[in-house]
Amino acid sequence: TTDIKVDLGSANVQVSESEDINIYPNPVSQNMTIDMDLEELRKASVSIFNVQGQLIKTYKNVTSNLDVSHLETGIYFLELRTTKESYTHRFVKISN
Repeated sequence: TTDIKVDLGSANVQVSESEDINIYPNPVSQNMTIDMDLEELRKASVSIFNVQGQLIKTYKNVTSNLDVSHLETGIYFLELRTTKESYTHRFVKISN
């Protein structure tokens, strides 16, 4: 796991990378794929935050495909919380 700290003014975000989790594509227009153990993913919650640190949406009962087509174009952070750990992934949403 690699940790990267990002200072976004009032929003401090710590980005974590894990070899066990792969989130793609990035940039994304409609659907993101979360590639990890499916049993662990089903128990996870996923939250999307904007660059100001505001919660945009939380997903429960997550599958490997995550629809982000409703998001406006911009930079976001995806927080994935499993029963064991928490991961944060920065991604760019582009127009559909």
